[in-house]
Amino acid sequence: MLDRFQAEGVNNYRFYQEAFSESLNRMSQSVIMVAHDHSIVESFEKGAEAVSSEGGGAGGTQAAFYRSEILEHILPSWKHLTNEFGVRQLHFHLPPGDTSFLRVHLPAKYGDDLSNLRHIIVDVLNDRQPRTGFELGRVYSGIRSVVPVNSENGELIGALEAGTSFSLLINMLKQLTNNDVAVLMDLNRVDDAMWQTPAERLLEQCNCFIEATTKKNPELQVIGKSIFSEDRRTDDPAKTTLIDTNGNQYVVTSFPIQDYVGIRDSVDVPVGQVVFWRSANPEFSLLYSHLIDTSVLVLVVFLILLTALWFGIRFTFAQLQEIVDSQTKALSDLHKKSGQLYATVAHELRNPVAAIDMIADGTADCEANKPKIKLLTEQLMMTLDDMQFAINPDLKRPKREMDISIHDLDETILSVVAPVVKSTGVRLQINFSETVRQSKQKWRIDAYRIRIAASNLIKNACLHSEGSEVEFASDIKDGHLLMRVKDNGKGIPDEMLDDLFAPFTRGDTKAEGTGMGLHITKTWIEDLGGTIHYHRLSPGSEFCIEVPLNESVKQEKELHDPIEKTSIQRELKVDLVDDDKVLRLLGKKLLSNYFTTIRAHESGRSCLQTLNDSELIITDLNMPEMDGYQLIEEARASGFGGRIVVLTGNNSEAEAQSLIQKGADAVIVKPLTAEKIDGSILNLIT
Repeated sequence: MLDRFQAEGVNNYRFYQEAFSESLNRMSQSVIMVAHDHSIVESFEKGAEAVSSEGGGAGGTQAAFYRSEILEHILPSWKHLTNEFGVRQLHFHLPPGDTSFLRVHLPAKYGDDLSNLRHIIVDVLNDRQPRTGFELGRVYSGIRSVVPVNSENGELIGALEAGTSFSLLINMLKQLTNNDVAVLMDLNRVDDAMWQTPAERLLEQCNCFIEATTKKNPELQVIGKSIFSEDRRTDDPAKTTLIDTNGNQYVVTSFPIQDYVGIRDSVDVPVGQVVFWRSANPEFSLLYSHLIDTSVLVLVVFLILLTALWFGIRFTFAQLQEIVDSQTKALSDLHKKSGQLYATVAHELRNPVAAIDMIADGTADCEANKPKIKLLTEQLMMTLDDMQFAINPDLKRPKREMDISIHDLDETILSVVAPVVKSTGVRLQINFSETVRQSKQKWRIDAYRIRIAASNLIKNACLHSEGSEVEFASDIKDGHLLMRVKDNGKGIPDEMLDDLFAPFTRGDTKAEGTGMGLHITKTWIEDLGGTIHYHRLSPGSEFCIEVPLNESVKQEKELHDPIEKTSIQRELKVDLVDDDKVLRLLGKKLLSNYFTTIRAHESGRSCLQTLNDSELIITDLNMPEMDGYQLIEEARASGFGGRIVVLTGNNSEAEAQSLIQKGADAVIVKPLTAEKIDGSILNLIT
């Protein structure tokens, strides 16, 4: 039992490290997105100039004006940042030192000097290098990402910081591990940082402060006193123990944590500790129950017959072992499924997000890159569908074929891997055959799977081969697509070849990764009727992909702005319902190219008031006040005889059939595009 508790503690520590790293990644994505908004940067630059001209500190009326202007730019997307990325803090800082210019999350507080507290900000302002980490703050301790913000001429304006609290992280860990979780800080460090230390979050017995907890109860006092009574060092490993409080047994795992300045300065004394705990009473009750039953059985059998005693003990312990094995297997399966889901999501989302970020960061001409951005957004939509298939293993991922030339496919692969190639410094050699470069013929293929498979191979070569060059070759022969990824690195040891394509196999590498890349590549290529082979080189490795090609029935239309593809407007009154303001505005603009009258509503209630002359309703499914199901029911009940189209983010055939039965005429998977209007909505009204 104790060994199992120790193993559980090791897993709890691993889950925390992965969740903490993921929180930092989400903060980095958020802060980069805001820092690349030209309007926000321009207002920040003017605000900084105003503060300087108005005496520094909080500045004056001009500085206040530009704070308000930044808030007007950010607030429409603030809900998205908080809900989707978990952002709880967005803070603009000014040099020299660190002066608060604007707290988006607390706009009434600004102008205070933070240079003695916010070391991560001071360091970013000094050397203009982005940083991430955990740091104490005025309101709470945050998991933060900080980037420098520069003007168009390259001059430093200040720094932008996105942060989240430990509360989101530990609530996710509680769901994952079924343990209560708390982050406890050294009270002396907290008193030096916070404006005011709430008395209800103090643990007097351990002289510590509750930064975040999933459950505050008397046993936390005893647990805190126990772990803080030990002399723990920053680099000490996680420790799992049993603690008795008022006759109740708790299995407790704790490990020290260090903040940014402590890591930077190699401080040996941790700033706090993370604690996982749960009741161990069920295990002990089960153990005691079986011991008592066994003892009674032994006494009874001993009085009856000595021979029966041997069989009774054997039977009892066999039953006990079966229960222990069953519970251990169930816990192991749960941990494995949780880890596999995280690995799949992280692996599938990282490549397209990185590619879009590269285009946004490296190209001012977004119009010229519209086809690439369109393909990448389609890839993200496909990835969201793949998450549904990962959560529901009984669903089979369908082929998503499209018409595309091999040259265009190769170019999208290069755009996906560009961030990895750039970050590793590896030289990428492109070797496309004359057929690929010159031919404009389009083929009917699942470009998404092939793109993911090839980019996985290139990424693995850059990150794990430890070589200096990677070659990507592409050719068409005898109706087959041939792709080759070759590197001049260390190669793959013979003893690892048998499990080369197995899931969660990472091989001999020090770089980060999930161990899912080659498994996904092989599975998807074989689903398309293709093959993948590995060849040892001297030096290096070579992977070869071969996929059969089907000729396109028709040439795919080029990606155009929806206005260029719109036919003559139809005399039709259309009601668009969506609670998201941005999607509502974009949808209205798109539909206005097809229909003469578009009325946009933020709720189903508003739409019901215009049913008397409405001819077509296009509604979102998931809305807070009245969802799509309720709107369909009330519209049909009131006698509405027009067409109803439902927009949903769930690619589920069962849900679509349910909506049709309720009275919908069509169900479209988001986003709403010109192609879907042409292919679905116009067919309903003609």
